[in-house]
Amino acid sequence: MKTMRWASLVAFLVLLLVLAACAAQPTAIPSTAGEQPTVPAIPDPAAEQEVALPFAEEDVSHAIALSQMRGHLSVSLPLWEAGNYELAAAHASHPLAELFPIVEDELKAVNADAALRSALDAYLKLAGADGDAAKVKTAHQAVLGAVDAAEQALVGLWVNDARFQGEVIRGLLEGVEEEYAEAVTDGKIGELVEYQDALGFLTAARQHYEAIEAEVKAEHPKEHEEIEEQFIKLEAALPGVTPPAEVVAPDEIEEHIGELVAELSEAVGLEAEATLSPVEIIAAIREKVEGSLEEYKEGKNDEAYELAASAYLNGFEKIEADMVAKGGQELMETLEIQFKDLRDGIKAGKTPADLEQLASEINANLDKAEALLK
Repeated sequence: MKTMRWASLVAFLVLLLVLAACAAQPTAIPSTAGEQPTVPAIPDPAAEQEVALPFAEEDVSHAIALSQMRGHLSVSLPLWEAGNYELAAAHASHPLAELFPIVEDELKAVNADAALRSALDAYLKLAGADGDAAKVKTAHQAVLGAVDAAEQALVGLWVNDARFQGEVIRGLLEGVEEEYAEAVTDGKIGELVEYQDALGFLTAARQHYEAIEAEVKAEHPKEHEEIEEQFIKLEAALPGVTPPAEVVAPDEIEEHIGELVAELSEAVGLEAEATLSPVEIIAAIREKVEGSLEEYKEGKNDEAYELAASAYLNGFEKIEADMVAKGGQELMETLEIQFKDLRDGIKAGKTPADLEQLASEINANLDKAEALLK
């Protein structure tokens, strides 16, 4: 009996050893003849980051609007520090009155509108009068931070994309060219606010280039040198909020910007822009104004506002400098006011009849602008 018990125990231990050995072996993966087992691919985060995400024209427009806010704010503080409270307040008001409405709906969609509006309003309240310098500077830093946060919310996916940044830089430099041309009359700075607008937009463009400078310098050193040279020439022409004694001609500014954008295009692959004549631009403006009224009648106020804003920012602003150059300063300023009245009327909920009357007046003045520019 003892011998049987020992035999049973040994058999049991052998069975345990066999089972343990089986558990240690990898499980075979069945496969059909001639096929290898499929191994799941492991995503490479670095490779995923290299894939350029597509962006739309409106994304670029939103980034430009936010950067123009920075431009206005960048000139507002030194004006306040110099005791020029009227001009400081003027530049502090532009972001809220003219640019915030362009991005308001998109910011609302991501719950980011209230913070930016509040910061813009807080700084504006301080910019128009003497006060505590520390408090003004704190408000100024806060509003710049709010602009940064809004940018991250709307276009954060592309802040490191060189082509996206290039498109924003091009848009800002177009603003520099337009504002500077409006500022200069008979070789002198006749419109100080427009000169300072140009300075602010140039400052913002430089900041955007700094975000991609290392990449451009490493991959396109020749183009980087040319870009840097043109920025230096532009900054010499617009050295600060007080214009230089010797005013650079608008044609020279246009030439510097043209060369800078050409080199930037080579470096980051900007899309070619269609060159439209003033008549074609005016036709596009009319179409947007008409579209804005149609959307408004259908109760689509946000869409109506977007079209009205685009008619001015992406249309009329492109011909303002040409109008001034041909003696149409007064007509240009009248149309500027009318386009603002159209946007404000949409926001205020005016009757369609009121807006149609205003649109009719805009079109009548566009007829005069077209005759002037032909």
